[in-house]
Amino acid sequence: MKGAVFSRLICGFCLAVVLLPVLFTGSVRAEPVRISVAARDDFGRIVFAWDNPVSHRSTVKGGRVAVHFGRPIEASFGRITRALKKYVKSVNPGEDGQSLILNLTGDFDVYSFDSGSSVIVEIADKKSSADGEKATKELAPEKTVKSSDAKPVTPGGKLLSIRVRTGKHANYTRLVFDWPNKVDYKLKQDGAIATVTFDRAASINLKALTSGRLAFIGGARATVQSKQTSVTLSVPATSKVRHFRSGPKVVVDIRRPSGSQKAAPLPPPAPTAIADKKTETAAKVEKTPDPAKVAKPAEPAKPAAKPATKTAAKPATKTAEIDKTTVTSAEKTAALVKTGKPAALGAGGIAKTAGSVLGKPTRLTPLSEKPKTSLPPLPPTPSQASVESKPSGPPPDAVTLRFDWDEPVGAAIFRRAGILWVAFDKPTAIDVAQLREAGKNIIKGIEQMGTTQGTVLRLSTVAGINPSVRRDGLAWLLDFRKQQIDALTPLTVQAQPDSPVGARLFAPVAEPGKPIGITDPEVGDNLVIVPLLPLGHGMGLEYVYPQVRFLASSQGLVIKPLIDDIRVRPLREGVEITSGGELKISAVSAEAEANRQKAAQKPLSRILKLQPWKVKNISAFLPRKYQLLYAVSKSKNAAREAARLDLVRFYLSNGYHAEALAILREAARTRPEIEQNPEYRMLRGGSKFMLGRYVEADKDFVHDDLRFNDEVAFWRASTRAAVGDITAAAPVLKRT
Repeated sequence: MKGAVFSRLICGFCLAVVLLPVLFTGSVRAEPVRISVAARDDFGRIVFAWDNPVSHRSTVKGGRVAVHFGRPIEASFGRITRALKKYVKSVNPGEDGQSLILNLTGDFDVYSFDSGSSVIVEIADKKSSADGEKATKELAPEKTVKSSDAKPVTPGGKLLSIRVRTGKHANYTRLVFDWPNKVDYKLKQDGAIATVTFDRAASINLKALTSGRLAFIGGARATVQSKQTSVTLSVPATSKVRHFRSGPKVVVDIRRPSGSQKAAPLPPPAPTAIADKKTETAAKVEKTPDPAKVAKPAEPAKPAAKPATKTAAKPATKTAEIDKTTVTSAEKTAALVKTGKPAALGAGGIAKTAGSVLGKPTRLTPLSEKPKTSLPPLPPTPSQASVESKPSGPPPDAVTLRFDWDEPVGAAIFRRAGILWVAFDKPTAIDVAQLREAGKNIIKGIEQMGTTQGTVLRLSTVAGINPSVRRDGLAWLLDFRKQQIDALTPLTVQAQPDSPVGARLFAPVAEPGKPIGITDPEVGDNLVIVPLLPLGHGMGLEYVYPQVRFLASSQGLVIKPLIDDIRVRPLREGVEITSGGELKISAVSAEAEANRQKAAQKPLSRILKLQPWKVKNISAFLPRKYQLLYAVSKSKNAAREAARLDLVRFYLSNGYHAEALAILREAARTRPEIEQNPEYRMLRGGSKFMLGRYVEADKDFVHDDLRFNDEVAFWRASTRAAVGDITAAAPVLKRT
């Protein structure tokens, strides 16, 4: 009997040993992955945002796209079919847990590539032959391109039309040349000029590159010679340009420069043998400018016009004959650039142009007037809003941007994901290039969002630079300087579950503007911006509800819906937020709101005291290090553990994070129970954070004894910010 029982125990033990690797392998958890989707006019983009870089491969066969990742994935795929119903009819996760299948609605171009820790899949419409002919016609120099920086030179006959798509990212601008088949190419960068040469003649559509809204690109031009096509790009001199293939596509990335982010315009191209008569005529104008014609636009500033008059070498009668020939505005501009010398620089490096006076604001040209600078004119707009760079008061390094309006217009200003948003509730076109010039070295990049509901600008500024807001009549003035971005008059949100119209959230404020719906291109979610007329009224604290979130702002309201049927309605006395279904809210008592305000003012609690351990220089570091190491070697048991923690505090305070982590690991090996010590977890989490191991660091900060500590809250918020979740981190960072 005992022998039979013993035999069964032995068999059971052997079976457990055999199954253990299988069970362990099957218990690998899938990694949660954030998915963002964006639909454009002619393509759709899916971004799989992993916490760490992951390998992937994709295949297209029979109207199905299979994407296989190097690690198991856990994600919600419903957003893909909702946002890209034009391209994707269904999404099925793979049986292996590491892949997914996209079932397409038709025949599309599909390609994928990685960007940091993200994997990007793009599904694009295929270009028909009719579209190619149309694009070729659109590229005719005398019809659509009004700047010599974008004028393609093409030989006669039909050429294959190649579309160029663009992508705006935080640290680079991406260009994708959509070749239908693999084409050999080479890229050469010579300072601020990058040239991509393809071994095939084609008509490159550069409309997307000449809009003036792309960061790190000052101009683009395509030329065709023999059987080659060259695309010349103007980029910042310190930018690095990288390139690679994605199937038949060619991808070019212009990285964020280490120095100035301004890219100078391309110089005008030299006349070629295939240029038409108009181009030849323009070349003659370059050689023989009419002194009267050249000097006339610069009459108010004669010193600026004088160099141009000296270049005239032929009588005015000869030039008068040329004036009878039709010459495009772009060619005239090229002629002036060729013959004239650079304008003299005034104080602060600003070129003195006609109408400018040193010591006074340089007002940008209104839309109704002819531009007096070499910058392109503003697009037509009913409001004729203008932007002005004017000298600001103290401090002297501040920059003021002025937005003039002909009627009362509300504004909203807030930061998100490192980008400053400025919105007005009236649509107009802003000359982004000129606004960037007005921002000088404080504003690194600007883009205007494509919406007809209002005017929305996204600005990238130097770290720590934020605007304060003031009014001058109907104009809004933004004073940029190193300061916090805070609301002068913080607004509150009232939860009203039993209001006459049903459950609602209500933000009391006078004269709210009309809401602007917009998609954040960086985060990939939807926002509703409500500009306000009252100056300095914004959301000082973030309000979070189960179905909606109010983001912090210095001016206006910013609402992030968490469900699809949120409704935002401006009323005379405030802004109302309701839902098409049930808005799940409960009333907030006056006591709870008072506690909320009080919590923001209480003293901050701390655990770590690292300042006494920091040394001034390396000469003081080494003796102190040897002293602490000696203390560890001479101590035993509990005293050795305390000596080790002293050494960790010393290492962490002076930037030796890997060394600190090694000592902590040895302390835990000696006594595993130390991992439950709050200070130990703080030291280990801080070391991992400084080494960039944010996910591991956050796990160390999660502990029952650390839940209500302000210093822990600061570190956890910092990990959120480090991985890009600025929205969740901002309120805590502001408080701590």
